[in-house]
Amino acid sequence: MHTDNNQLPETRYSPVRKSGFGLIELWHYRHLLYYFVWRELKIRYRQTFLGVLWTILQPTLMALLIYAILSKGLNTGPQGWQGALFYYCGMIVWQLFSQTVNLATNAVIQQAPIVRKIYFPRLILPCSSALLASADFLIHATLLCILMIFNHNTASDFPKLLASLPVVYIVTILVATGTGSWLSALNVTYRDVRYALPFFIQCLFFLTPVLYINSALQNNLLMYIIDLNPLSWCIQRLRSSIMPSEIEEYWFASFAIPGLLSLLIFLAGLRIFHSRERKFADML
Repeated sequence: MHTDNNQLPETRYSPVRKSGFGLIELWHYRHLLYYFVWRELKIRYRQTFLGVLWTILQPTLMALLIYAILSKGLNTGPQGWQGALFYYCGMIVWQLFSQTVNLATNAVIQQAPIVRKIYFPRLILPCSSALLASADFLIHATLLCILMIFNHNTASDFPKLLASLPVVYIVTILVATGTGSWLSALNVTYRDVRYALPFFIQCLFFLTPVLYINSALQNNLLMYIIDLNPLSWCIQRLRSSIMPSEIEEYWFASFAIPGLLSLLIFLAGLRIFHSRERKFADML
């Protein structure tokens, strides 16, 4: 029996050296991240009747509904055009957070066939969810800027709004990505996480000042807890650009605590996800 010693050349591929959070490897696979985001965007708006218009209508209609019930119906919130913008600021921040967390939590489960077959940094999945929600936030922020321009009472605060939007986005997306990454890793191990997620989001909604002003709370302990929520700072920062006379000014000097907390949540979520991603293929 003749044995051919001329073997084909062997090529071995090894993963990029991983950091404690997987960010270095994520950067090397950034083109795959771009593909995931672009694919989801095409799927979302393919064969749709409203398309991008629905992205605009969702937080806008919700803000108008809340304004009609609380401000006009119960007379418990800010009035006039600024009142509608008051709730809209809260809705666009909350929309960015909740959409990112919901998409990121279920990202690994939904992409289970790909995860089982090929290797790629699993961190791409929750991060692509964050970028997908960021596209909607860009549309919402643009609409907010347009509304500010047409509102003569707040047009003078437009530069302050432009300076606030990037900082608000960074803080919100860090919190959302960290939370979504942690829940995504937990969802692979315990599948009932997806059933508890709506309840978790609903509870957090009331601990975030989307419907009210922090200073209006009568309980000091509750006010302190809500103030520790980085999303609270984000919403108050946007609202202070619209209603500076009624809402306490949140200057960048107060950014230290929410900025640090958002960074800690982000890194902790990535660390937990990164430590468990090697077992994802076996658990799915």
